[in-house]
Amino acid sequence: MAFLFILDTKNVNRMEEILREKDFKYPVYIDMKGELNRLNHFSSDDRFQTFLLDADNRVVIIGNPVHNSAIKDLYLKQVTGKEYFVAKKIQTTAEAVNSEINFGSLHKKESKTGIVKIRNTGNSPLIIVDVNTSCGCTTARYDKTPAQPGDILKIEIKMTPEESGFFNKTLIVRCNTNKPIIITIKGNVQQ
Repeated sequence: MAFLFILDTKNVNRMEEILREKDFKYPVYIDMKGELNRLNHFSSDDRFQTFLLDADNRVVIIGNPVHNSAIKDLYLKQVTGKEYFVAKKIQTTAEAVNSEINFGSLHKKESKTGIVKIRNTGNSPLIIVDVNTSCGCTTARYDKTPAQPGDILKIEIKMTPEESGFFNKTLIVRCNTNKPIIITIKGNVQQ
């Protein structure tokens, strides 16, 4: 199967940075002028602006796999025919040691980093499957090695705001647990 990903963004540098961070190795066309949108009149609702088309250009899946690991699993299953959500196999329990990062005051395009710690409170190894951020201005890097019972996994949260004002965003940490762990990041972006 052949794939082409078309991304509509005006911030090409940031998009290229995200693709490198996610180790994305598929062909990408960056539509800086919004030509595809003008041709198709897509919804203004962000939830419906990402979709997978089949060979006949029919919509198969709608939703953003970058910010939602359940949608990502649907895309991968559709594309490869295989189940990918391995975290369902071995379950454990976990809790956030710190569930909030306050970045305080920062300027537009200034990067700040914070650390979130997740403790394995169960009896099986803990694995972080994915960290879903609510915007492109936030990235997350996390330990890929399983944490044994009682051990801690670290998640590095990097915030590079593009707009001024107060922010209060949610990150969803998906692990091999029954429910995701919710992390809040907040701060104030100065002009």
